[in-house]
Amino acid sequence: MPANLTPQYFAAEEKFKTARNAAEKLKALRGMLSAIPKHKGTEKLQADIKRRISLVQEEEERAQKKGGRGPSPDHVQREGAGQIVIVGEPNTGKSALFAALTGAPPEVAPYPFTTQRPRPGMMAFEDVQIQLVDTPPFSDEYMEPWVPNIPRSGDGLLLAIDLSAASPEDQLLGLLAFLERGRVKAIPEREWAEGPADPVLEKRALLVGLKADLAPARPEEVGDFRLRPASARTAEGLGEVASACFRMLRIIRIYAKMPGHKPDMQRPFTLPIGSTVGDLCRTVHKDFAEKLRFARLWRTGSHQGIQVHRDHSLVDRDVVELHM
Repeated sequence: MPANLTPQYFAAEEKFKTARNAAEKLKALRGMLSAIPKHKGTEKLQADIKRRISLVQEEEERAQKKGGRGPSPDHVQREGAGQIVIVGEPNTGKSALFAALTGAPPEVAPYPFTTQRPRPGMMAFEDVQIQLVDTPPFSDEYMEPWVPNIPRSGDGLLLAIDLSAASPEDQLLGLLAFLERGRVKAIPEREWAEGPADPVLEKRALLVGLKADLAPARPEEVGDFRLRPASARTAEGLGEVASACFRMLRIIRIYAKMPGHKPDMQRPFTLPIGSTVGDLCRTVHKDFAEKLRFARLWRTGSHQGIQVHRDHSLVDRDVVELHM
């Protein structure tokens, strides 16, 4: 194996080894191909990865031709640094918000129930990609029985209400009631740091008031939730919403550095707040987890290449060089 393979390559390779289906294998293989240094010494490895991509694609096509059962309608394949599920009642503007934040083609109309299936898209926040999932609207009028289950799979919730319409309090209470149908409790921003007691049934939640440009009033809080006004039409508040989504995930960005090379500042590893050098090793590759001798750490305003060990705590934007 070439000695100059990057930590990003090893991380993608580890994901390939643990992939549970063809879609996960394809994603990991493409990550490996993207991360591998492009030079003569890796030509054979590049060719092997491309061959494996073709084989997995053929495997996926054969499975589709057999007519096997498709994925559950309430399941969305996770991507990026975290998954945030957008929930709201009909015509709140949540699909327009989803399109504005992700750049995906909008599925909006002047009538309700435009969104029929969960729709994933990627939102960029600085150097991190966060997956947003637009969902069919919560409604007593019509709603598939599986819709209340979707929020359970996310790392956080974006609760969308319409500031130009009825009482914000009533809209929020309605959303919380729908979430309870799926046995999900929304945790307001003031309690984010404490963390959910049950990560499956309790979710950090961000309340966003949409159509803020049409709103007669903008309360600072609704119930226990801080309100963040936003408008997909004017782009007001979109940056604040993206920043709040990142904070809601409670993650840090760590930049890998190979000995003798500059750090890769374009593709950080993302880890939970409180993670250590050892946690980073397990994310990159099992070899680093098993054989790490020491690491060097660069931190803005303090550490500059100091030697640390696997139990050393990391913070957002640390640069780490791993030595085996």
